[in-house]
Amino acid sequence: LIADCEFPQGEALEGEFMDGYFLVLINESRAFQISALEDGTSWDGLDIAERSEASDDLTAMRRSHREIWLMGSQTGEVWFDNGDPDFPFAPIQGVFIEQGAKKGTIQRIANTVIWLTIDQDGSRIVNIADGYTPKRVSTHAIEDMLQTGETVVGAKGWTYQERGHWFYVLNIESRDDTTPVFDLTNGRWDERGLAEPLT
Repeated sequence: LIADCEFPQGEALEGEFMDGYFLVLINESRAFQISALEDGTSWDGLDIAERSEASDDLTAMRRSHREIWLMGSQTGEVWFDNGDPDFPFAPIQGVFIEQGAKKGTIQRIANTVIWLTIDQDGSRIVNIADGYTPKRVSTHAIEDMLQTGETVVGAKGWTYQERGHWFYVLNIESRDDTTPVFDLTNGRWDERGLAEPLT
């Protein structure tokens, strides 16, 4: 069914669902597209929005608290449903994040979002959102590991909860020995045996 619509086939980078709309990032662009209301099989090629507050392409998105975090390679912004019948999503005025996100690493955790940041200086840091402000949670040891060579190529993040603890797992393809894991509840990092990436 989707093949007959104006869905960005071959160009969809990531997807989300919020307020009855399916949303997809369009690969190698600053744009995202939405479906018809409550119909993930109906896509109009005109239902596209493009960020205008920065020039870096979008690399990741995640829904949190009925808001869409749109993260680029160097910066980010947060959009909300403003109820406009022509296009229901708009950026929250005054919210601009001076940190980007590595594709595949932004995840929801304990009522907020966490991600691997790549800032405009090329620094690689794991941040958690404190409101709309990135708060560094990685240690110098983790950051040293992330800075080496092509370490973050193919990095994937995911979260889970176990026995009252929230965990953020950062799987890195180039590491063949251990996987760094952040325990949000205790505020500390551990290294575990290699975890297979999600497929």
